[in-house]
Amino acid sequence: YHQPREPVSFAKILTTAAGLRAGHDADAEVRGMACNGSQRYRGGVLWCSYPPGPLTGGLKEGFAISCNIAFANLAVEIGWPAMVDELHRWGFDRPGDERPGVPTHRDGGHSAGRILKTEGTERELASLGVGLDLTEITPLHAALLGSVLARGEMAEPALLSAVDGVLGLSPRPLA
Repeated sequence: YHQPREPVSFAKILTTAAGLRAGHDADAEVRGMACNGSQRYRGGVLWCSYPPGPLTGGLKEGFAISCNIAFANLAVEIGWPAMVDELHRWGFDRPGDERPGVPTHRDGGHSAGRILKTEGTERELASLGVGLDLTEITPLHAALLGSVLARGEMAEPALLSAVDGVLGLSPRPLA
């Protein structure tokens, strides 16, 4: 649960939050977009696994098909400062001792997300918006972010052990 990974499509939720916080009508913006399977940005091309054409379903369609282009375009519209600020709000680059429940590794690192680059080309910003290349997140941090979406607040993580009993699992906290 400590090994960093790319956040991939989880980042699309954070990109949407950044857009809304910056005053964008993210749903309307996505409805006005089209995805042809790739998009050229200053600095290179970003690919999408499925070319649906016009995204008339807005955010709902963008999330349903996990369209890279929709959220990459949204990130480019928002800009680097707003995207980086939003990631910081969700705990990226914050030391574990500043967030409840985020343990420190034995090697001194923390179980949180990191932003690997905070400025760059338009193509890099597009990549940041879809969780590729420029950010990393641990499974524990991803679960904590999921708890915000499910409960409205970041949960306090706990390690449990469970034994399969007659009526199902019987979890008990581990020290």
